[in-house]
Amino acid sequence: MRKWGMLLGVALAIGLLGGARPAAAQTIYTDRAAFNAAVGGALNFESFENNFADAASVTFGPVTVTEAGGEGTAPIIAQLRNYPGLVGGVPTHGTGAIGFDDNNESYLVFDFASPINAFGVDLAANVSSSVTVSGAANTTVNLAANTPAFIGIVFESGTFNQVVFNPSGGPVVGFDALAYGLKTSGDTPAVPEPGALALFLPALAVVGILKRRRS
Repeated sequence: MRKWGMLLGVALAIGLLGGARPAAAQTIYTDRAAFNAAVGGALNFESFENNFADAASVTFGPVTVTEAGGEGTAPIIAQLRNYPGLVGGVPTHGTGAIGFDDNNESYLVFDFASPINAFGVDLAANVSSSVTVSGAANTTVNLAANTPAFIGIVFESGTFNQVVFNPSGGPVVGFDALAYGLKTSGDTPAVPEPGALALFLPALAVVGILKRRRS
C-alpha cells in the first residue's frame, strides 16, 4: 500500500507542476463593442484632439508615440487635422488623429508609462496594407484603402508596456480613439495548456488503478 501511495504522490506532483505555469491568456478583438464589454469600460481614452508640432516622438500624458526605423525621410508623428485628406477614415472620434508615413519599413511604437493589460485603437491607411502588431501580442491587421479598422488586445493574466505597428507597402497610417489601461471586468480563469493536461494524466491513471484494487 505504501508503494501505491508513493506513486500517487509522484503522479500528483507531476500534474500540479505541469499546470502551475499556464501561458498568459490574451484575446485579440477586431470589434470595439466586444472589446469594451471585455474590459468593463473604465480605460483611459485619448483621441488626439490637441495640436502639436510634427516630431519623431510625441507624448500624450502617460503615452509616448514614436516613429522608428525607415530610410530617406525624417520620421515624424503628424496631427492629421493639419493634413486633411491624407488618410481617409480617420479621425473616427472628434477632429484630431495622429499618423505617420511608413518611410520604407519604419514602424510606430506606443509606450506606456505604467503597465496595462488592455489596449484598443482605430487605424486606417491611405492604401491597402497589412500591418503587423507586436510588442504586446503578435497579430496582423489587413487594411483596405481609407477604411478604418479596430484592433484590441486584452491580457487575462499579465501586463505589457508597449505595442508596435509595422505596416507593409509604404502607406501613411492614421490612428484615433486610443483606449488603454487596466480592465475592471471580464476576468477568465486560466485554462491549463494541453501539455499541462497531458502531464496530469498519470495522476488520474494511478487514482483509477487504486480504485480498482480496492474494489
